Amino acid sequence: VVEDVSARELTDGEFWNVNFPHPAPGDSEPELLHCEQERLPLDVGFEEISPGSLLYQGDYHGRGRREGSDVATCFGGDIAVSRVSV
Repeated sequence: VVEDVSARELTDGEFWNVNFPHPAPGDSEPELLHCEQERLPLDVGFEEISPGSLLYQGDYHGRGRREGSDVATCFGGDIAVSRVSV
């Protein structure tokens, strides 16, 4: 991944976002795929577990995803690389 993204140019205000899948033992080696960042929001929340201490919660598996997006690619078992603009 480092070799791939290092060989590609970024403009000011851009960075690479890389998401790695969690393959099960025996699964095939994931492919590295360049894809668009998912635009559908992730539903997140925070729960106060003690005074001044919050627990972050997000339903990543239930998140909406478009075919070919970084989220769909990663949950499909491949490494998702996306160019992100700030």
